[in-house]
Amino acid sequence: MTIYYNGRCPLCQDYVNALEYALYSANITNVTKLDYSINATAYDALKDLRHRIDVPSQFFSYITTLVDEKYVFVGYFPIDIIIDFVRSDPNLDKLIAAQGLEADTYRVYSDGVVFNCDSSTKISECLPFSTIGTQSMWLLVLVSGLVDGFNPCAFSVLAYFVGIVAMYRSRKGIFLAGSLYIMSMYLFYLGIGLGLTYAIELSGKIWLISKILGVIIAGVGLVALIGALSESILLPRMSTRLFLPIATRFSSSWVQKSTIFAALLFGGLVAAIEFPCTGGIYIATVGILSAQGVDWLLVQYLLVYNFMFIMPLIVILVMLSGIVGSSSLEERIRRKRHLMGLVSGPLMIGLGIFLLLA
Repeated sequence: MTIYYNGRCPLCQDYVNALEYALYSANITNVTKLDYSINATAYDALKDLRHRIDVPSQFFSYITTLVDEKYVFVGYFPIDIIIDFVRSDPNLDKLIAAQGLEADTYRVYSDGVVFNCDSSTKISECLPFSTIGTQSMWLLVLVSGLVDGFNPCAFSVLAYFVGIVAMYRSRKGIFLAGSLYIMSMYLFYLGIGLGLTYAIELSGKIWLISKILGVIIAGVGLVALIGALSESILLPRMSTRLFLPIATRFSSSWVQKSTIFAALLFGGLVAAIEFPCTGGIYIATVGILSAQGVDWLLVQYLLVYNFMFIMPLIVILVMLSGIVGSSSLEERIRRKRHLMGLVSGPLMIGLGIFLLLA
């Protein structure tokens, strides 16, 4: 083990001494300390290390601890986490980790993604999320978003919406109102995703929450699958008690006064009401993505996920804008609810199991 540090930093000295004492107490005695503030060779070695192992610049700090020439711990990294990691005899090609941006947290870097972990969580418990490479994560986002978008709840309400607008507007007006309705849903679901991610991160219990979400999502998926196989009422669905009063108010006045305002408002309200119906896959995906913390890459994931979610709605809107009556299509969509359960049920079960095992 080699510890590179700035000897002109009093806090760095204290941390290095505490780390060295803890290592010796754990019978880890092969430790070398290099003060690069007075040793140009040590500073060059540190720069070479950063380049060789691809340590991201945002991880640079006054202290860098190198283990077995392939595991890097940067900054005031939790000492007990380092010792536990070394004692566990890890079988990894490399590891890049750093102190957290908040108290009692640390970060792990993998495939261009930064994962935030609670200091009470071992690296072995945090790492499974990082084993999902960036390409695999994109595949997860694309497939999950598209499958989630094929949802009878969203289809049937859009069909109802277009049917109402068609009574007052031309085909062009129908398409404009439908586009605004879909955009409103998109923004609402994007806001939900970001809000859930922030809440999970602020809790500091990412690992525990992922397990809880795994149980819930797997359970919901199992119920959806059973309901689909039996074509019973077990499938998640939108509450008509909540939807119909809003729909009645909307159809009787709002669309006649302002189609744009009505479309935006109705889309947001419906998105909130139907979230229990469409949110299972979304919550599971957000739970997986939340392990990396809130950064620009996560925002990109959520932007793309929600775009995939509304893609089927866009296709349905194009179809409906050329149809005079939408009731028949709406009825056909409702009759095929069980097919969605056959797809979304196993997917939710799989995502839930992944969260439990990760």
